[in-house]
Amino acid sequence: MVDSSRQRNRLPSNLPQLQNLIKRDPIAYRDEFMQQYQHYQSLLELLIHSPAQDSPHFSEILMFIGQVMRCYPEELSSYPEQLKQLLQTHSSLLHPDVRITLCRVLILLRNKGMIEPSFVLELFFELFSCQDKALRMLLYSHIVSDIKRINARHKNNKVNTALQNFMYKMLSGSSKVAARMSLDVMIELYRKNIWRDAKTVNVLATACLSPVTKIMGAALRFFLTEEEDGGEAESESSDESDTESRALRDMVLSRQTVKSGRKRERKVARARAVLKKQQKKRKGPAAGRFLALHLIHDPQDFAEKLFKRLERATEKFEIRLLMMALISRLTGIHQVFLFNLYPFLQRYLQPHQKDKSWVPLCHCQWPLPIQPKSYWQSAIRIDVEMGFYAVWLIDTL
Repeated sequence: MVDSSRQRNRLPSNLPQLQNLIKRDPIAYRDEFMQQYQHYQSLLELLIHSPAQDSPHFSEILMFIGQVMRCYPEELSSYPEQLKQLLQTHSSLLHPDVRITLCRVLILLRNKGMIEPSFVLELFFELFSCQDKALRMLLYSHIVSDIKRINARHKNNKVNTALQNFMYKMLSGSSKVAARMSLDVMIELYRKNIWRDAKTVNVLATACLSPVTKIMGAALRFFLTEEEDGGEAESESSDESDTESRALRDMVLSRQTVKSGRKRERKVARARAVLKKQQKKRKGPAAGRFLALHLIHDPQDFAEKLFKRLERATEKFEIRLLMMALISRLTGIHQVFLFNLYPFLQRYLQPHQKDKSWVPLCHCQWPLPIQPKSYWQSAIRIDVEMGFYAVWLIDTL
């Protein structure tokens, strides 16, 4: 009896041990938990009055309550809302350690399925504006993995639409860091074949017109390198599907040698259905090249806006070259015609031009039937003077 009373006296200061005991028997240790919860509430009041103060003990209690929340759902029904409100109100003032602990607790609750994705994802996008790189990387990895988990079995259009609309606001918001992180999230989700729809592509297309150079450069590189990234994603997914189909095929074939039963027959039937579904997917039409550019709603309008942005661009030549390459690719895929494009690009066809080999490569992507013959004659002449022997074009003219 004496030992048990001593153990109970030590429990309030030994949170890991108390956490373990609560998970085994929540009812028996409810009083000890309520003592810690009252202590948390008093520390929360102090933190609200001085949010910049570091409190390691408060961070420890936060994680402790998050771990045992499933044991006391009624008592802790307002706990997630308190954490969210604290982050929304004092996100920029909180100590970095306390702020990242609050986010980790919310991630823990989300991973346990105790809160909805919409409850935290929009908050995490807003927290991208905090000047804390470790926090941004934590939120980035969680957002990507959580959205991937949400769409694992089937597309959750309700959540996806809400998040895409919110990301569009973030891209046009005042925080450059938050806009760049939101753009990176959308690009990563597209490359992982999670958000590979027209709405995502058109939101990314608006980023090509951003006044922020880093955001515009990232969006331009996405459209220009999407084919390579898509190929890598398809190869990874095909490898995974090959492994799965091989396992399913082995299960179906093993039916011939292993004694069958009702349970095994059901497993084999399900495996056969999944195998047929995978074979249908493989026999389906292959994705075309530059899939993202094919999903743009109005390529003519997008090319015109991008060209106007190029005409008044003051960014470094590398960014302007990316804009030229994307416009050239749009003209080649969608047969877009821009009246002032050819005279504008003639200024870059000079022997002394920096990265001069890239400009003729842009020319090669343009459809010849819609281009003026006089332009191509002058372009070939300058290319020959520069050392680019474009003999292959002379026959077409």
